[in-house]
Amino acid sequence: VWGYQEPAILDRSKWDAYDPILISESLFAIANIFATLKLVYVFTVSPQLGPLQISLGRMLNDIMKFFCVYILVLVAFAFGLNQLYWFYANERFNSCQGVRFSLAEGMKDVYDYCITRGRYLTK
Repeated sequence: VWGYQEPAILDRSKWDAYDPILISESLFAIANIFATLKLVYVFTVSPQLGPLQISLGRMLNDIMKFFCVYILVLVAFAFGLNQLYWFYANERFNSCQGVRFSLAEGMKDVYDYCITRGRYLTK
């Protein structure tokens, strides 16, 4: 018993997120991925692919260490820039408080500034 139209008639994008067909297809896709990854154990026995797989595995550890340092530096710079510019964001919010969606004489630049950046990048 379907709570809506027959799935053959209804477009797939409008199906219920917990439809049994969609859930079974996603579980089948995940099972295919894991079945394919099981072949990695076979590659270790191969004289050509075995050493390559071992060296790539060790290289991934080094790459992960590098990305940890990279993320640490990136977060540090983000915190520093936030500390430098927090005052100006508050000032921008205060200067855009009175601007409405109607243009007054000579207010076009302030209006454009507040609509594009002032209201969405602050608060």
